[in-house]
Amino acid sequence: MADYMREFRDASRFEEFCKVCGQYGTCWACPPFDFDTDGYLARYENILLVAVKIDVPCRSEKMSELVKSDDSEILPANDGIADIAIERSMKFLEQTRVVMDRELLEKEAQLHGRAFFAGTCLLCGRGAGQGTKRGAKQGAESGGGCTRREGLPCRYPDKVRPSLESMGFDIGKTAKELFGLELKWASYGMLPEYYVLVGAVMY
Repeated sequence: MADYMREFRDASRFEEFCKVCGQYGTCWACPPFDFDTDGYLARYENILLVAVKIDVPCRSEKMSELVKSDDSEILPANDGIADIAIERSMKFLEQTRVVMDRELLEKEAQLHGRAFFAGTCLLCGRGAGQGTKRGAKQGAESGGGCTRREGLPCRYPDKVRPSLESMGFDIGKTAKELFGLELKWASYGMLPEYYVLVGAVMY
């Protein structure tokens, strides 16, 4: 754990990245936290890291092709296409997250430790597309979303878990140096070859 902290954590650098995300200050699993993260992590001596590689179905299809079957609304050619395609790819991630989160919690119980999920919280129905304008609109319309946005306590304080990146860990470096996996990103017109999820249990 000490080696991982020393080699893969840069809290101030990664909090700056978090600040440009729409989840910053609006999700109980994300920064800024109301506790000292250094002290929080200092309780643990060991870490079990888990990485999952997810091949993206239909990756060869362009985003414009992927959204042709979406009849929820008619969009101009260059308005919202990337958002819809990203939402759809996020569904692949979300399905894997459900399984991965459950297994991390099982390992958390076995090791008497603390799980760290691969990404933001999914408990309140703001999963796929939450980083897009359409996703935010859909979340608001459905009444979902984190209570932190309204200044209210977390609905699931016993279930919410932070991510490694929210604690300042470098997921790109972790995936590449410890698992031999390079993070891939979507770009307009094409989905990535694969996604990588990295979670952990500290104990």
